[in-house]
Amino acid sequence: MKKTLVTLALFGHMSAFGAIDSTELKEGEVWITTDADAKHLITQHGADILTSFSHKGFAAYPNTLVAKIHQNQLASLSSHMHQEKHRCGGYMVHENQEKALRAAAMPLSVSLFEKPVISHHETVESLIAQVEPNNILTTIENLTSFTNRFYTTSTGIAASDWLFERWSEEIKEVSFASARQISHSEYPQKSVEVTLLGSKYPEEIVAVGGHLDSTVGSWTTEGTISPGADDDASGIATATEALRLMIASGIQPDRTIKFYAYAAEEVGLRGSQDIAETLNEQQANVIAVLQLDMTNHQGSAHDVTFMTDYTDANLVEFLTELMDTYISELTYETDRCGYACSDHASWHNAGYSAAIPAESFFHDTNPNLHTPNDTLENSDPTASHATKFAKLAVAYLVETSLDDINSPVKELEGGVPVEGLSSGYFDEQFFTFTTTEVGEVTISISGPQGGDADLYVTYDGPVSKTEFDCRPFQNGSNEQCIFNKPAGTFKIMLRGYRNFNDVSIVASFNQEIPSD
Repeated sequence: MKKTLVTLALFGHMSAFGAIDSTELKEGEVWITTDADAKHLITQHGADILTSFSHKGFAAYPNTLVAKIHQNQLASLSSHMHQEKHRCGGYMVHENQEKALRAAAMPLSVSLFEKPVISHHETVESLIAQVEPNNILTTIENLTSFTNRFYTTSTGIAASDWLFERWSEEIKEVSFASARQISHSEYPQKSVEVTLLGSKYPEEIVAVGGHLDSTVGSWTTEGTISPGADDDASGIATATEALRLMIASGIQPDRTIKFYAYAAEEVGLRGSQDIAETLNEQQANVIAVLQLDMTNHQGSAHDVTFMTDYTDANLVEFLTELMDTYISELTYETDRCGYACSDHASWHNAGYSAAIPAESFFHDTNPNLHTPNDTLENSDPTASHATKFAKLAVAYLVETSLDDINSPVKELEGGVPVEGLSSGYFDEQFFTFTTTEVGEVTISISGPQGGDADLYVTYDGPVSKTEFDCRPFQNGSNEQCIFNKPAGTFKIMLRGYRNFNDVSIVASFNQEIPSD
């Protein structure tokens, strides 16, 4: 539902664009979007800008440009973006003009994420105490052993294969886990995905990821030295340690968790865009996405920097609350990183809630990025800085993928309504009703028009969005479930399909079972 609202808002803004050139792509060309402050850079690389497109960014953000450019200029453009704008990427590649226009219309920030109650203290505290810096170091060392991980080279392909085997090994004895490589149509490097299937809400997805590729700019070819220790072997290593700990917990998440290593980030966020757009087209319910891009160079005095552009403000706030709760010894600040600075922008542009905790202020970024000197020795050879991000990632995964263990359960009394109930989108309230003998049980909800409360009831079993004996599927907040059952306990869930107010729920028992 939330994704639909974003899409509607997006197309509402597109109506103000005016006439758009119907320029066809020539062979080898692609569409890109970028900040207006990079106009001279894309022009120098032969870009053809849509002159009829002028769109003032939301929240007074600089104008966004839509242009077409030959794809053999992308690596060079990335290099110049990094040198002048200090952005990793700084632009997004799109397969057609429509998708480029949609990306240009996305707001700078959204506030869609519904913050869960932080309640899994024992689990999170136990897991973050087990974060092992040496594991992070080992993964960084393995990834930097490849000459480079560029999206078109044989070693870039081999790095993806290696990580797929590494992640597959981590989950090999876990029944609810699977791994795969994701092919992309226009380049050979594959993205890698691990899925931990949710037990209660498998259709709800929580994601974490980083990018697999490395670069030293337009001259990156076979044999070019591009270790990419910080950018972004550190993010992949951090995600790998979070995966290890989630498996070690022995807990199957209530919601599905996906771990990603994206291909081709350095040339327009291409791998993450493919993935995010595919899930969007499938109408997948992705609740939150955490991006880990450079986690092992502490360039600023504080520990973590949360970027506020192309992110979800509620999710960013939730991550700061996780830090305050579980790693309060660490400090954090906020900053902006500019247009399409990492893969979180792909998810944001697909209408999903995303956030990126960065290793430093933007102006304090590791000076060795995109050079042969981006080595472990030139970031943090102890991985103590990346360890902080692994702890945050684990807290995020636990608290977003597991139900609130402190959700109050109210016991209903026969014939006595509970009135004045209200809730937001997808919020859940729980009740029970117990009988001591066989009879007819009626459980009803009622409420005014405009809201939409959904009723779920289970007899002698757990109740959830996917586990129920009765789910009336009616519009609005007026629904009823009737059972003829022996003595037992009825578990009831009230879930907001839309916001609702002033709803009542009542359970009644009739010992006389009506005859058929």
